[in-house]
Amino acid sequence: MTHGKDDQQITQGKRGELLAEFGPLISGKHLTKALGFPSQQAFRQAVRRGTVPVKVFEIAGRRGKFALTEEVECWLTRLSSATEEKT
Repeated sequence: MTHGKDDQQITQGKRGELLAEFGPLISGKHLTKALGFPSQQAFRQAVRRGTVPVKVFEIAGRRGKFALTEEVECWLTRLSSATEEKT
């Protein structure tokens, strides 16, 4: 099993996929899934507790919470890198 440079190339290849798929903002079930929450109720609970790993915000006239897709991608990359360092 290879680690390091190969994994880093895979991670870099994944960057931009969320942006290409969802645009600059991600919300709803897509945000819930991208952040790894098992349900939207779990996501809402995390928002109430202030434990969501990225900044979420509301937009006037629109329902739900939103996050910048780029911030979600950066968080996923940091999470992946931290996991790789532990192994």
